[in-house]
Order: sequence, then C-alpha cells, then structure tokens
Amino acid sequence: MRRIKLVDTRKFEIEEVSTPRPGEKEALVRIKKVGICGSDLHIYRGENPVIKAPVVLGHEAVGIVEKTGPKVVSFREGQRVVIIPYVSCGGCEYCRSNHPNVCDNLLTIGGMTENGAFAEYMVLPEDFLINIPEGITLEEAVLIEPTTVAVRAIKRSRNVQEKNIAILGAGTIGLLILQVARIYGAKRILITDIVEEKLKLAKRLGADITLDVSRRDYFKILRKDDGLRKFDVVFDCVVNRESIKLSFSLVKKAHKVVVVGIPTKEVEVNFIPIICGELDLSGSYLYLREDFLEARKLIKDKSINTSSLISKQFPFTEVARAFQEIEENKGKLVKVILNMA
Repeated sequence: MRRIKLVDTRKFEIEEVSTPRPGEKEALVRIKKVGICGSDLHIYRGENPVIKAPVVLGHEAVGIVEKTGPKVVSFREGQRVVIIPYVSCGGCEYCRSNHPNVCDNLLTIGGMTENGAFAEYMVLPEDFLINIPEGITLEEAVLIEPTTVAVRAIKRSRNVQEKNIAILGAGTIGLLILQVARIYGAKRILITDIVEEKLKLAKRLGADITLDVSRRDYFKILRKDDGLRKFDVVFDCVVNRESIKLSFSLVKKAHKVVVVGIPTKEVEVNFIPIICGELDLSGSYLYLREDFLEARKLIKDKSINTSSLISKQFPFTEVARAFQEIEENKGKLVKVILNMA
C-alpha cells in the first residue's frame, strides 16, 4: 500500500509499505477520505513540541472495512466507518472510570502511533470504529470527528441553554461549537477571528455577533453591541497569551472558560482574574464514544451545516499542494480533505 510520510518540516514523501493484517479483534479499513486538522498543520510546520517528523499524519478519517479478524463481531466487510483516532489502554484508573480520553497510556493516531490516516489502509481495533449510517455521505462523515470535539466542549461547559457564550477562533472547531451551541439552546453567541471570510461564514451559520480581534478598537466595538459585555461561557479555541487574556475579559465573574485549542508553546497565565473572579477554568480534550454517537446523530439529522465548512478536496498524491494552499490562504480555508482512494 501507499502512505504519505512527513519526512521533515514541510516535506512529504509517498512511500510503499506492506499492507497491515488485522488481528483477532481488529479490522482492516481502506481509508477513503481524511480531513486536514490544525494539529496536522502544527506538526507539518514543526511547531508541535512533542510530535516531530518523520511521522504519518491524519486522524479525521473515514473508510470501508476491507477485512475483519475472526473475533470481530460489530463490523462486516464493505461497511462504512469513521475512526476514533486514539488508543487507550483500558486498564488504568481513568479508563476504568470512563475517562479513556485522558488514559495514562493514551496514544493518538496520526502522531503518536506508527499508523496515521494519510494511508491507503489502516488496521484498527473494532472498539475504535463507528459505523456510518445511510443518509451520511463520506464528505459529511469526515466532519464527525471534529463535531465530536465540539460536542465534548459543550458538555464540558455543563450547560449552554439560554446562556450568552463567546467563542474565540472561527476555525473548524469554533464554527462547529457555534452550531452545536445553537442546537443545545444557547441564547446569544459571539465569535471572534482575524479573517473576515470566516467571520462572514460564522454569521451565516448563526452567530449573533462577530468580532475582528485584529482591530485595535475591538473592545470599543463590543461595548456598543446592545450592551452585551460579558458572557456566561467562553470557549477558547485559539489558546495563546492574548486569547487567554481576552477570555478572562469576556467572561462573567463566577462563570466558566473552556479551553479547547492546543497551544503550540507554553502560555503564560495571569491567575488574578481566576482567583478574584472565582472563574471555573476547564479543559476539553478529545472525546468519549458517546460524544461520537451524538455528533454522528447531529450530522445524520442535518443539524450541522457541513457543506459550508468543506473548502477544498485534493487527491492524496497532491498532499504537498494541499498544505501549501492552506498556508498561502492564511486561514481563509476551513476544512480541506484528502481523497485517499
């Protein structure tokens, strides 16, 4: 089979390797489509402090079961599936208490394992596959995994019903949190970014207020907006020094900030607003299987607008051009998909 390996910063090679064989409780999946995630970009640029080239990227993957091990009971050949892109040990205290997303021995696919989804085939345990029902196209199914991130983030906020919320960053995850929050009954939603096209898209997807934080007078603009100055929940999908500072400025005292994005470097945090404002600061990392099922349902019900998020698709042989276009467009593209087959 062929797979794409990031062999150095900003340098891909397509290599031929043996097609893996499934074990007793595993399935061989022919990968059809893979979304390019922001985390893939950080690794591509050499910005991830832990994961470096050489590595096979890719985790937002959908495909078709090609072969199953003799003890696989939930899947059959020809079935369409989306992968849960992490492997937990099942035995640590976190796995035993239904927190496999923070497993002591967690490995994420597309960075921390030898297998990444930028490949024609992958072998995966059946527990880390979710079937794609009729009514969901493969393009839509690529958005299940990032939608799951949004579902998990909303759950970590405890409740957004009738709440005023702010979302920092109008990338894929921010735009999905916007849509999931609206479904879950959020009252008014502010979303920020520095790219005008993404803010326009956010408006079309249901944002009440958009804010270009590249403008120096953005706080003055915010104060003029119907007197809405503080928010019940703030979701930080950017996570740098400025976004954390903005989160603390926007959230009401005794309310919640949910940190969703993964920083590329250590972020200095001023704890005074947290202490004196009695803020709840929560992380949201990966997801649980039930979050996947909820995200799948939202997409099957057409509650999530996926088509507006898919900017471009490329054949996997043009992976270098796909990443170059993402960089050249300076944040204007939302979701770019590689077609593996």
